[in-house]
Amino acid sequence: MGANIEYVLVKTLNQYTHQPINVIMAKALLGKYFKAEAENADFDAFKEGDKLIPWTILSSFKGSQLENLRYEQLLPFAQPEEGDPFRVIWATSSLPKMVPVSCIPRRRLVRTIIASVKSMASAF
Repeated sequence: MGANIEYVLVKTLNQYTHQPINVIMAKALLGKYFKAEAENADFDAFKEGDKLIPWTILSSFKGSQLENLRYEQLLPFAQPEEGDPFRVIWATSSLPKMVPVSCIPRRRLVRTIIASVKSMASAF
């Protein structure tokens, strides 16, 4: 994720359960995951086994608007040891680019940032 990337909130159906879901993804990647001919298709007309899964864009926004957004845990069997997980935050020090951080324990995150800064400093 990036602060200046355009993201979209997409209403669609889970391809396995066929239940309605909303997903956030980079607008530039829509074509990798959704077929253009299924955009704004009738959700009520969808039947299990249909090749085209309906989808529609509900809204769009910059990545910077996602900071502190909370999300559901994807892997319920992996519980974080500490910290404030399941929210989007940005590491914005002198790292080469902004990166999202979610379920990483703070101790490990700090070690990773320190290692990155040391690596960049040794290049000069």
